[in-house]
Amino acid sequence: MQLGCGRSLGGLRLLCRFCFRAFDGTTRLAYVSTGDGKVFVFHQDSPDAYSLVQEIATHPGSKTMGYDPKTRNLIVPSSDNGAMQVLVFSAKP
Repeated sequence: MQLGCGRSLGGLRLLCRFCFRAFDGTTRLAYVSTGDGKVFVFHQDSPDAYSLVQEIATHPGSKTMGYDPKTRNLIVPSSDNGAMQVLVFSAKP
């Protein structure tokens, strides 16, 4: 999966503020985090076609994330009013 500034993915135009992306080949789900406090989940329908599955709200500025393929958890470090938090989202189908 190659992403660039301004590229459309699953009907959503990605701005240049995306930070991290992960792909799970088993579920064919792609995860893209952005600095505006969202993680977008896409399904790979074919090698060049993706459809938006879910939009996960995090916190503004939380564009770094990790993906654990074993547990299928998304880990997003965050700061809410200066307090460090680690948000964990289950990505199990």
